[in-house]
Amino acid sequence: MGLMVQDLLGILETYQASGELFDVSEWMSMFALQGIAGVGFGFNFGLLKDRSSLHHPFPVALAYVQSMLTKRNLLPSWLKWWATSTGFRFHRDLTFVRKTIADALIERRAYPHGDDDDKDLLDFMLSANTKEGEYLDDELIRDNVMAMITAGHNTTSSLLSWAMLELARNRKITNKVVQELLDVGIPPGIIPSPEQLNQCHYLDAVIKESLRIHSPVISIPRYCKKDCVIKVQGNEYEIKAGQHIQIQTNALHRNPDFWENPDVFDPERFMNSEVNGQRHHNAWMPFNDGPRACIGRSFAMQESKLALAMMFRKYQFVMDNSSQHINHTIVVSLKPVNFYVRVKSALPAECSMADGQVHCASVPVPMVMTAAPDTSVKFRLPKATFLFGTQDGMSEEYARRLSVQAKEYCIDKVTVEELDDWAAAKCEKGSNVNPSKASADGDIQVAELVVIITSTYNGYPPTNALDFDQWITRRIADIEKTKIKEFDGCMYAVFGCGNKQWASTFQKFSKKVDSGLEVLGAERLLPLGAGDASKDIDGDFDLWSTELWKALMQRFGQETSTNTANEPVANPSNEFTLTFMPQVSNKYAVAHAAENRLQHSIFGEIKVNRELQVIEKSHRSTRHIEIVFPPAEDGKPLYDAGDHLEVTPVNDSRIVEEIALNLGLVLDAVFEITDLQISSLSPKSMVRTLEN
Repeated sequence: MGLMVQDLLGILETYQASGELFDVSEWMSMFALQGIAGVGFGFNFGLLKDRSSLHHPFPVALAYVQSMLTKRNLLPSWLKWWATSTGFRFHRDLTFVRKTIADALIERRAYPHGDDDDKDLLDFMLSANTKEGEYLDDELIRDNVMAMITAGHNTTSSLLSWAMLELARNRKITNKVVQELLDVGIPPGIIPSPEQLNQCHYLDAVIKESLRIHSPVISIPRYCKKDCVIKVQGNEYEIKAGQHIQIQTNALHRNPDFWENPDVFDPERFMNSEVNGQRHHNAWMPFNDGPRACIGRSFAMQESKLALAMMFRKYQFVMDNSSQHINHTIVVSLKPVNFYVRVKSALPAECSMADGQVHCASVPVPMVMTAAPDTSVKFRLPKATFLFGTQDGMSEEYARRLSVQAKEYCIDKVTVEELDDWAAAKCEKGSNVNPSKASADGDIQVAELVVIITSTYNGYPPTNALDFDQWITRRIADIEKTKIKEFDGCMYAVFGCGNKQWASTFQKFSKKVDSGLEVLGAERLLPLGAGDASKDIDGDFDLWSTELWKALMQRFGQETSTNTANEPVANPSNEFTLTFMPQVSNKYAVAHAAENRLQHSIFGEIKVNRELQVIEKSHRSTRHIEIVFPPAEDGKPLYDAGDHLEVTPVNDSRIVEEIALNLGLVLDAVFEITDLQISSLSPKSMVRTLEN
């Protein structure tokens, strides 16, 4: 996505050079269309290649089809097929759009992504199947792709266009945004890191306020399945089954009961966490809510934030008349029309919006590493089960990462599976475990360790945890009658993946699982872990996993081993000694260091290197590469399945030396690392520690 924003910056540069008016709505539509098509489905239409992209046949055809949808819905059925010029063009353009997507689908089936390639939505749609083994047919996939592209790019382009309009009209707000970008150290034209974007809280507030005052979707239709009564401020409204209702988001977002000065664009209203917490969670509902909420809301928020940050860090957008009335149109979503700006250069990095002082500061990324396993601890867990509930793969990744660490802790039997596949839940009874006890030799044993990593979606469990959710609900209800705690002797821990931006449902399902297992008699190893995707969820998980292994050692290791569990490593540099070695007096060590630098002259050999894509059609390259590594000196393989392989470029040595000289670096400096206390510290982590 960052590369696409850089392509957009290239378009903006041409408008800056020429001084011509920039059509915001048109180009935001092109950017959002290329974004959802490229990131979601791997389609590269070249829409940001140059300014002639506005006349690309795909967006032109798609725009006409979208503009006619509402009009055709109002026509009688027989008139839709009447031989008119507009009807002919509609069917011609609709056929072209469908064929373009179908051709891309055929190409993906012919040249699928490899196991090591990043997966997109199209990959998941192609591989999705029912428990009976039925797959989606190509026509259904094509229509779903078309629907997602249409809805996704229109709403995102609407958000970007309205946000740019408000920023162009409110110079003070724009100054605060630019100052924030300077403060977190984002250079012009450079893709910011996730950590830098996470610190742009005021930009978040600008986006939310824009969505409040300019909701892309102005109404949300709902169908009532059964008779119900809605109570509002003492009044009761009866709604019969079969009735249709409309939720007017514009009225909701401008309701003075929830919003002070609702017609004023004021991002500060989203900066007060206390006030936001007291406001009803459905007072702001641009993405809808509940099971039918927009599935692409996180993608849209991240895409918009990245685009606005990079655009306003490099350019200023100035209206010839900031008080000009801007009309709007509805093409799937609400968009401004005839909204033009002139593109000018933004402030250089050495300037500040506040006081003329330098405020660009690089923000170091905190490093968290899990504690190293103490293999001398003699306890064994006959079974460790890592369960995950996910729809995007994150929880599964975390569960599998923990399973690898469990083997390093000498846990004999390790299982990783979906929550719905857990045998204890499928057989409608407890896990048949007995309370933990000490063996004759004093080695403490437990029957089962269960670690659950799960997400929550709008307050509901993920699709591969629906059966588990029904099971634990029944078991909690039954225990009130039976009083039998079936999971005595089972030890558990739960980590929930969520996003605090959706505060009302944050960690709802993971909390249910955590409390439910305790009710069923299981022993909680440590408190519920909560990962927040709006900040640093990987860091949250690393901290929690450190506490997991620490708690495990403390719970069972103290009675079986004199070695206590390792503490979390907050500052790895305290765990080793770094010594600079002069080259003159340490010639042998310097020579040995040179060998280390070259990995003892062991190189992998590339056996196969072939192209998988038809580059002329896909405009992208995916290669199948097979590399053979000889055994290392210690006999262990240099590469195991699942390891990460890092590829670094070869630079001209003369240029490298000149740059190093100008930076005051000594490329052949030798350091010795001694007193290393952490056996699991990876080379990459060591390098990062030295850099810090």
